[in-house]
Amino acid sequence: MPEPESAQSEPNPTEKHSLPQQIRSTAVDVSNEALVQSANLFLVARRVLLTSLGALAMTIDESADFVNKLVERGEVAESDLNRLMSEYMERSNEREEEAAEGRRATVDKAGIALADSVEVILGRLNVPTRTDIDDLSRKIGQLSDKVLTLKQRSASRSLTDATATALDESAAETHKPSAGRNGNRA
Repeated sequence: MPEPESAQSEPNPTEKHSLPQQIRSTAVDVSNEALVQSANLFLVARRVLLTSLGALAMTIDESADFVNKLVERGEVAESDLNRLMSEYMERSNEREEEAAEGRRATVDKAGIALADSVEVILGRLNVPTRTDIDDLSRKIGQLSDKVLTLKQRSASRSLTDATATALDESAAETHKPSAGRNGNRA
């Protein structure tokens, strides 16, 4: 350890040095002190640097462990999340199907109620309904068939009557005595 300055600045009576030697000696002492202080500063800086590197290495190791734990938990969470999402989607699809069935049933009921209401309104206004029109069309078809049948029968009878009349006339002519044969008429 260096001696205090007060001891160095006082000349030792036993030693007699010249002023240039004293200056050189003091310069060497200051230079040595500066080297020692620089070495100490270098050692402190080296220690700080090594401590920082050690802290960084530990941080990296801890971070890697932490990240690995997060990944493991994330994988567990991901599988849980996938399972929950698939269950949610299944429930959502089931609810959507139930809602669609409910909507269809409601629409069907509303359609029936609307048709009934329209039928009642048309009945009050004395407007024929589709069923009435269909019944009338069926009855008109049946009547048309009967009229056609009657026409055919009538035509057959007319033809038969005309044929019978023609036959009767021709038979009557054959039974009439002719004036040209005997010259006498009966």
